[in-house]
Parts: sequence; structure tokens; C-alpha cells
Amino acid sequence: MNAPVIHPVADPIRTLLGGIPDDEHEQRRRIMSCRNVASYRVTRSSSAAARALLWTVCDCANGYVFAPQPVDLLAEVALFCRRLLMCADMAERLMEDGDGLD
Repeated sequence: MNAPVIHPVADPIRTLLGGIPDDEHEQRRRIMSCRNVASYRVTRSSSAAARALLWTVCDCANGYVFAPQPVDLLAEVALFCRRLLMCADMAERLMEDGDGLD
């Protein structure tokens, strides 16, 4: 029996930006990951405040993930996006607990 063939998944960051340094790639990957999480969660959220925060993550990430920016700024944006995701979590929990933000 033959083993299944596993094809590598194309990396859109490397495909579009070529040979960028690994640390820059890592920050861009983090930003893209936050965007992907937020775009999924925005469809599942029942809190308007959480959805607004999640859309903010998407908008912010889209502006930076492929734009030419210094690595330290990309690191700040990645941290900002992660913190917004945490705020969206908090907004969801507050809404579930009763007299929440909505």
C-alpha cells in the first residue's frame, strides 16, 4: 500500500514577499494568524462590541501583513492585534454574564 502524498502548503507571505528575513516573516505570520482568527470569530460572536473589536483586528492586520514596514513596527502591530483579540474575548464573556456591553 502506498503512503498518501502530502503536498506542502504554499506560504502566501513568502510567495508575495520573497526572501524576507525570518524574523520579519514571523511577525507577518503572527499578524496574518490574528487576522484569520478574527475573521472566523466575527461570524460566531453574539456580542456587537466583540465583533467591532474583531473587525478592527481584520482591518489593522490587512493594512500591515504585506506592506513594507520595519520589523519592530510589525512586532508592535502583532502585539496590538493579539491584545484586541483578548479584548474581544472579554467582551464576549461580559455579555454572557448578563449586563454586558451590548
